Amino acid sequence: MATHTAMAQGSDAVMRNSLEQRLGIIHFVSTKEHGWSGHLRTRYTDFQVNEITKNGEVVHLSDFHSNARELARATSQNPATPTSIQQTPQPDTPKSAMQKENRTIKSEQRVTEEKAGTPADETPKDDIPESDKATLVDLIGQTTADKLIRLYETILQNPKATSKGPGDVNIPSIGDKSQRSRVHGEIRRIFCGKIETTTGPDDSIKATAVRGGNKQRGNRSANNTRNGRQNLAQGSPGPYLHFSLYKENKDTMDALNHMAKTLRLHPKAFGAAGTKDRRAVTVQRVSIKNRSPNSLIAVNERINNVKIGDFKYEQDPIRLNDHDGNEFVIVLKNCIFSGTENLSFEEKLKMASSTIDSALKQLTQRGFINYYGTQRFGTHQIGTQEVGMKILKGDFSGAVQALLLYDPLLLGSPQDRDNTKGGYHKEDISRARACSAFLETKDARAALEYLPPRCHVEKTIIQHLGKSPTDFVGALMSINRSMRTMYGHAYQSLVWNFVASKRWERFGSEVINGDLVLVKSKSAAIRTDDEDRDREDTLVWGDDITTSRNSGLVPHAITEDDLQDRKYSIYDVVLPSPGWDVTYPSNEIGDYYAEFMSKPENGGLDPYDMRRRQRDFSLPGSYRKLMGKLKRVPAASVQAYSNDLEQLVPTDLDIILSRKADEAKEHESRQQGAATEWHAFTQNVHQNELEESKARVNHRQAEDPMPSARINDTWVQTSVDGSNKRIKIARHADMYNNDDPMQVDDDTPGGNPAKLEANTTVIDHQDVVDGVQDQQSAPKSLTSSIIAAVTAQVRAIKNSFLKAIHQVMAFFRAATDRNSTKPTTDGGQSRPHEVPPERRSTDGAATASGPILQTPRPEIDTSSSRAIGAPPSSSTIKDLQTQPTLEGSTPTPIAEKVEATKTSTVVPADPSSPDKIAVILRFALDTSQYATVVIRELQGAVVPTRT
Repeated sequence: MATHTAMAQGSDAVMRNSLEQRLGIIHFVSTKEHGWSGHLRTRYTDFQVNEITKNGEVVHLSDFHSNARELARATSQNPATPTSIQQTPQPDTPKSAMQKENRTIKSEQRVTEEKAGTPADETPKDDIPESDKATLVDLIGQTTADKLIRLYETILQNPKATSKGPGDVNIPSIGDKSQRSRVHGEIRRIFCGKIETTTGPDDSIKATAVRGGNKQRGNRSANNTRNGRQNLAQGSPGPYLHFSLYKENKDTMDALNHMAKTLRLHPKAFGAAGTKDRRAVTVQRVSIKNRSPNSLIAVNERINNVKIGDFKYEQDPIRLNDHDGNEFVIVLKNCIFSGTENLSFEEKLKMASSTIDSALKQLTQRGFINYYGTQRFGTHQIGTQEVGMKILKGDFSGAVQALLLYDPLLLGSPQDRDNTKGGYHKEDISRARACSAFLETKDARAALEYLPPRCHVEKTIIQHLGKSPTDFVGALMSINRSMRTMYGHAYQSLVWNFVASKRWERFGSEVINGDLVLVKSKSAAIRTDDEDRDREDTLVWGDDITTSRNSGLVPHAITEDDLQDRKYSIYDVVLPSPGWDVTYPSNEIGDYYAEFMSKPENGGLDPYDMRRRQRDFSLPGSYRKLMGKLKRVPAASVQAYSNDLEQLVPTDLDIILSRKADEAKEHESRQQGAATEWHAFTQNVHQNELEESKARVNHRQAEDPMPSARINDTWVQTSVDGSNKRIKIARHADMYNNDDPMQVDDDTPGGNPAKLEANTTVIDHQDVVDGVQDQQSAPKSLTSSIIAAVTAQVRAIKNSFLKAIHQVMAFFRAATDRNSTKPTTDGGQSRPHEVPPERRSTDGAATASGPILQTPRPEIDTSSSRAIGAPPSSSTIKDLQTQPTLEGSTPTPIAEKVEATKTSTVVPADPSSPDKIAVILRFALDTSQYATVVIRELQGAVVPTRT
């Protein structure tokens, strides 16, 4: 029996189609002449998601650093990169130091004001931006907004009078709790926390000056209030550090929890606009307050499959839904196109290309039904929608049983599990053992020993039921809020999918009377949620639900007049998810809600009765557009390949590591060039000095037939900063000996030239070469190769000392050998094989003459089954050229050092025999839309894949 996980991942088109039918994903918008299918997420790096910011920028990780030294070096090259927070104190700053700093700031400000001649009683002017004033007017109306602004001006004019209360502002009643939060939040933000708001018993809001000074009640502290708006006016960076989070095969909450644990922070310290897929490579922006990059970069070394970088300070944090969608780059492998069974491979490629182009054109023009994707409904055998249905029915015991359900095959023998289609993951087996042990024995401690760390829900339930075996409601409520509300949302999504299919089946793209659209509210007070402080971990599902609460929109039923004016299109039509605070369509589609939900297999529920005693199980409902469209111009390509493990599209991390490898090669090349120049200099300096000495001797001979010996030293400049630091590398004696009968005057016919002597007394050529090799073996700066000469001096002394020791040892070995020789059958003497000490390797084995260079053994990279150290192809990112090494040492691959943190490997393609087809897609969607639904629309009717 196939698991829900296998079906949801979509590796088998038939299985996936079966799951989609069960979840209401039934119809297509466009008909396809050739349907096709392919394997999705063969590798998780085949599914890449990049967040799109509110400014329309696609978020990519452009660089990361492993330690503070690398970050400091990058900062020195790029001053725009922040290294420390200047505006706000670090959390670990001692209180006394902070107070002293504050007193210093106040003193400096007072001196500056006195010098500038600012009147002490000058009233600070209102610096509220016009955009914020417009927001206030939209929220609470012009009259109330003016009152709040006057209250704020009064507080600025006389801050000490806040304790007496300069006046209160009453905001009319707002009945919906979910629509009051924006009023509270925007007032706190716009007025920097100087005005606090409270909700009265009649749901009205009372705004008053903050009592007791400038205490925080919202997002900003007193320090940040003082510096925040002033810094904004001066163009200074804010207290929030924004950075790009790159993650592989982790969901957003999992990555943030790991980061919080590593940095010893609370997960709520991080802000993000939404969650991203787990089995994928994703990049998004994250914020944290009062932190420096140096305090965070440890994440890059300590957490697998997570990288952070591209730091920047901002005035505001990143909040839920603070983004404009996502860009997807998806590779579908092993693609099969209907009607191509009898074609050659080249003809299949052409057919695939034309099919994809046609499907993409239709998708761009007509859009797609905006279904909730299969990942919305979980990855276990029992979907989250079924758990939600049981909770809404009040069957809490059944909901707990469903959450602990497991496949009995997972408890079988390894051979039985291996014979099942697709196999099972190790964590699935451990989870099944834990759930089985608990359901049979009720021993929570024994069950938790099997449970994998990722199973947070199961752990929470088992722990609670271990203490209170019959408290099923308590067990469900012990799950964190984002998860326990997820089950109800999943049931709402199931109903929405079936209603959308019914709507398309009956009316297609036609707009009908009674359809709902969202229009701007005419009411001055837009209702939002004032329970922000009580909402924990809403990150998981917030960006998946399109509602009218954050935009000031309300539902409007289309009338006959609207139809005649063609005022709305199918892309404006919305459908509600069932809840107590939504309006249903006033046509047969509205009636279908009750018809579908009332069936026993769908819960036997009433769409008009969605309130429950438990607040988290009481669903208000939301609105979602029936049709979806791509945000940007999409792109697609068809590519032939041979190996399913090939990385056809590089990730951001691949690009960074490739660039760093190229930089390492370039650095190595520069060092090798400098070493070569130094080597050539040391080789030629002796000959050059001889020629210069000969010229000097000839010149002196012409002037003085009896010259005296002269000593000349050769010095080399070693500094690059203009100083006079230098070292002496050679000494030459120029001599002309008239007593030597072999030496005659140059003018003597047939005579020999003068005899020249040049004695190097400081350093010999071989020591210079060895010193240069030593310098080559370490990645140091260009000027460090000069130190080879000094190193050679030490080496010369060491070699002389070692030579003496070797001679003594050789003498003792020879004496021992003479004593241990025995006569042979032929009367000769046999000696053991003598290996000179300088030819022995570090492990005692005899080696050939010359420097000893050991070849590194290939290491197996489990992520790609490729040997590190074996010669890779040209397309592989890792370059295993090694540096020159000392005798007896093992050369280290340069690129291997650079890529020590790499978490995914690019497998080179085999262009010799490509026999498979891959489709590469790039498109962008809104925050609540699903890429898998877009892919399904592109593919059309299901096509069975080959096994």
